[in-house]
Amino acid sequence: MGTEEDLARAHSHPVRLALLDLLAGGPLTATRAAAELGTNSGATSFHLRRLARFGLVEAVDGAGREKPWRLVGGADVADALDARDDRRYARWRADRDRYPARWRRQAATAYTAHLTPDEVDALAASILDLVAPYFDRADDPASRPPDAVPVALVTRLFPLVTPEELPR
Repeated sequence: MGTEEDLARAHSHPVRLALLDLLAGGPLTATRAAAELGTNSGATSFHLRRLARFGLVEAVDGAGREKPWRLVGGADVADALDARDDRRYARWRADRDRYPARWRRQAATAYTAHLTPDEVDALAASILDLVAPYFDRADDPASRPPDAVPVALVTRLFPLVTPEELPR
C-alpha cells in the first residue's frame, strides 16, 4: 500500500476513490470500470494509471487485449481512507473555534433513506455529477479561486442491515 500522502492523492479525486471502491470487489478492466462509473474509458484509464503510480492498483494479465486492474493491499486501502477521513474530521471539529466564522459552518449531515441498489447507484452518480465541476481544481491550481482551500467531500452509501436482513 502507498504512503498516507499517496492515499491523499488518490482520495483527491472522486473518480479515483470510486475506482478503489469498485476494485475492492475484484479486478476490472478500464472499460468495465468506466461503464460502472458512467465515465469514459480514457479518463478511467488515466485515473487507474495514477493510482498505479501511487502503488494502490496494478495491472494483471487478461485475456487477449484486455488489461484488468486490481487493488494492491485489498481492503486495507478502503480502511486507511476511512480512518484518514475520520481523523481529518475530528481534527477540524477540535479546531473549529479557531477558524473564521465562514469556515466554522459544516455541511455534515447524516440521513437514513430506504433505497434499492439501483437507487443507491443513481444517488451516487448524482452526487458525482454535483462535484465533478470541481475535480480539475485538484490538479490545476490556476483554476481555483484565490480563496479556495481543500475541503473534504465524504460520501458513504451503504446498507444498514446485515446481509441476512436484505430482501430476497
